[in-house]
Amino acid sequence: MSKTKSVVRYDYNYLQQYCKENGIELLKDYSTEKVNIYTIIEGKCVNCENNFSKGMKPLCINGGVCKKCGIKMRMEKIKCKNKELYGVEYALQSSSIKDKIKAQNLEKYGVENQFQLEETKNKIKKTNLEKYGVEHPLQNTSIKDKIKTTCLEKYGVENPNQNVEIRQKTIKTCLEKYGVENPNQNVEIRQKTIKTCLEKYGVEHPSQTEENKVKHKKTCLEKYGVECSLQSQDVKHKIKQTNLEKYGVENPSQSENIKNKKEIKCLHSFGVKNPFQSEEVKDKIKQTNLEKYGVENAQQNAEVAEKSAKNAYKSKEYIFPSGRIERIQGYEHYMLNELLQQENILENEIIVNRKDVPTIWYEDANGKKHRYFVDCFIKSQNRCIEAKSTWTAQKKKDYIFLKQQALKDAGYECEIWVYNSKGEKIECYK
Repeated sequence: MSKTKSVVRYDYNYLQQYCKENGIELLKDYSTEKVNIYTIIEGKCVNCENNFSKGMKPLCINGGVCKKCGIKMRMEKIKCKNKELYGVEYALQSSSIKDKIKAQNLEKYGVENQFQLEETKNKIKKTNLEKYGVEHPLQNTSIKDKIKTTCLEKYGVENPNQNVEIRQKTIKTCLEKYGVENPNQNVEIRQKTIKTCLEKYGVEHPSQTEENKVKHKKTCLEKYGVECSLQSQDVKHKIKQTNLEKYGVENPSQSENIKNKKEIKCLHSFGVKNPFQSEEVKDKIKQTNLEKYGVENAQQNAEVAEKSAKNAYKSKEYIFPSGRIERIQGYEHYMLNELLQQENILENEIIVNRKDVPTIWYEDANGKKHRYFVDCFIKSQNRCIEAKSTWTAQKKKDYIFLKQQALKDAGYECEIWVYNSKGEKIECYK
């Protein structure tokens, strides 16, 4: 004999019984109304202070919860189901599903992600231009203002990250998941990020790829007319203006409040007012430099030193007769002119690049080890030359001779040429 499923009669009696069993408080009296499956029922959410308004059947199926709590409950159900099926809360956290999506995209579009397609990128830009008049929604002032307004209403600040409660919640989550306050402080995550970048781009960070560098320069040139946004006078002025509005100074580091904040943070983290006073930080910097450059101080690395010299504020170009261009500093141009014009040294014998001059180390009066990059090296003569102004030669005499001796001890001839402001050589120390 087959069992017949009992039919639910959605009427006032059933509503009364259901509310009593589930502790639901109604906001109005339905005893005088004709209650059926379509009647809209209003009541107080059993999980929070909000109210709900829903049909009789949805109420009996989903419970006496508001829309917000209903979404939360559905999300929890989805998470539980995903954990059963994939072992993760969200399907897209599953490696097998991610691999499956990548495989499908490669098969269909030839890329792992549809957003890598130029066609998709252009379509998004076109849609945004039609809708908002800009290529990206966040470039639109009204949208930015709307986001700020929403954040102010919800959190009392323009950006969620400015809210102390949210920051603390983020820190708590990171500590629970990774054992650190910020994911980037976790060695495993950093190594994983580097590994992914090396696999994808052949470099440790996406910004190191030539493609991204060229793209960044191109974008800056189109937007600001310079290769780097910070070279733009408009951008610099805007930054200063923003800092003045926010902190009352042109640079945040000039603000006493920020300086005090930094000191408190450093004292809490390292026990000192400045991180560079911490032995732990200093050792960490040394270790990083040893791993990256093979020396304890980045400036002791010839390549880094050469790059710094080229970008130095007071560096200038020196053009050799052949058209070869080198970046030099100070009175080095007087020295090069003399070598080429008076001593008739062939320019291919004159080495000024820090990567190619002899590797010399010396110790100062305190026993601290330093790397020394001589101004000029003439390989055929095993001869090094240092060009100095009268001021430098007078003020840093001991320091200069200390370096000269280090070169001599290493088996090189070393001369110090001293010039006055007119370019006249007034002294030569051998």
